[in-house]
Amino acid sequence: MKRFYFILVLTMGVQILYGQTGRLPFYYPDGKKYNGKAANMEQISKELEPQGRVLIVAPFTDDGDYLTTIGYKLFTNKPLWVLTQTPEKIKEAIEVFSIEEFFESYKFELELEKGIKARTLTDAFILETLGQPNKRTKYFDNSIEFQNWTYDIHNLELTLKKGIVTAYIRSN
Repeated sequence: MKRFYFILVLTMGVQILYGQTGRLPFYYPDGKKYNGKAANMEQISKELEPQGRVLIVAPFTDDGDYLTTIGYKLFTNKPLWVLTQTPEKIKEAIEVFSIEEFFESYKFELELEKGIKARTLTDAFILETLGQPNKRTKYFDNSIEFQNWTYDIHNLELTLKKGIVTAYIRSN
């Protein structure tokens, strides 16, 4: 949890610092400079993933680069944007992130809860990012259809109502 707050404070500090001096140095994952209108991480995230389903990661590389921040498409290891002073190290910074470690961490559940609250976890998005579930079941409650999708690899069961994830159960 301390690392989460450290990253939060660090990214806020970076935004304040660059907000006073000009635009943030955003890049695409291939190293090309971003020249769009977005002025901060929230804006670039919404520009590149309209529902804002982006996981923001500040990888710690061996050379002590603590200012690089990467936005990944949620539940994937696909980077969307990179905020860095060292664009020549983008590939190295991207490779630090482990999607497997993310799925095993508390951050996965935090992102699920955030997406459920915002109602942005659609059936299409879940299929695109997590793939086909191992098991699907349907049930009705007061004439409303619910679906449960089970993902064995993540010890996860999602409940969907009208194509939107409304709850989850995570077993150990």
